[in-house]
Amino acid sequence: MRHVHLIFVGKIKSHFEQLYAEYEKRFAVQTHAFSSWSKLLAWLGTKEFVLVTEKGTLLSSEELAHKLNHVDANEIIFVVGDDKGFPQEIEESKQKQWALSLSPMTFPHDLAKVMLVEQLYRAHTILQGKTYHK
Repeated sequence: MRHVHLIFVGKIKSHFEQLYAEYEKRFAVQTHAFSSWSKLLAWLGTKEFVLVTEKGTLLSSEELAHKLNHVDANEIIFVVGDDKGFPQEIEESKQKQWALSLSPMTFPHDLAKVMLVEQLYRAHTILQGKTYHK
C-alpha cells in the first residue's frame, strides 16, 4: 500500500487520542495536525488528496483496500474536516481525487479520525493477507 497521510486542523481530544495512537503505531500512517486551514493548505500545496466527508462514496473495507491498492501515486493523503466542515477551496479543489464517506451519518470529527485510521489499518491487513479482517 502507498505512503499514507492523514491531515486535519486541530488536535485529537485526549479521550480519542489513545485509541488513535494504537492504530497509528500498528500501521505506517503519518499524521499531520495543523493549527489552521491556511497552514494545512500551504502544506498540501499542489498534492492530490482524498476528502473524507459524509457526502463521499461509501465503500466496504475490501473495496477500500482494493481502491488504495490501485492508487497511481506514491502517497495518498486523506483530509478530515473540523467542526465547521471544510473551507470552500478544499471542497472545490481540482486536487481532490475522490471523496470517501465513512457513513451517511455525522460523527464527532475525532471519532471519524479514529474510524478512518482503523479502516486504513484494516485495508493494509487485507492487502497483506493477515487475519485482522474477518
